[in-house]
Amino acid sequence: LIQMIQPDKSLKAETQRFRLQPMHDDEPAAQLDGTIVTLQGRLMEATYGFTSQIIGILPERCRPQREIRCLAPLLRRSKDEDMGQCDIADQSIALTLKTDGKITVHGGNVHLVDQKGNMRILPQKKRGILSLDGIHFYVGNDTAPVEVSNSLQKSDDQQITDEKKKEILQIF
Repeated sequence: LIQMIQPDKSLKAETQRFRLQPMHDDEPAAQLDGTIVTLQGRLMEATYGFTSQIIGILPERCRPQREIRCLAPLLRRSKDEDMGQCDIADQSIALTLKTDGKITVHGGNVHLVDQKGNMRILPQKKRGILSLDGIHFYVGNDTAPVEVSNSLQKSDDQQITDEKKKEILQIF
């Protein structure tokens, strides 16, 4: 199981009530199947700000060998009577799995164009139920290089030899 971080006892009471809580019927967990780890579970509805928040720590045997960054869905409850009480993936949030086992999340940025046509990047807080379902990663040591397709390889006239690279560097 994913080990949830316990709150710091030195925090004030009003700060502690904003800490992230797991869903009671779907607590976060990590399942190891050979060399593949699958995350599952949800956190209760919360607001995710501009800075990284630690949401949990992976067990020792389920930690990735390099930092992994992916998107996790933020869900909201449907208010449509035709659909019933189902969750809808409304937004996504950046989720990072670190080599020390920490799982962090943070909100993102919104790209807006102002009246003059200038692009503005504004930080955005995101609110929703964080779902870890469907996040998979590899924890094994046995990797093999990927062979590049012939159509992607450079032809002989496009390849730059080591001697040519030295000549170019000497110019600068």
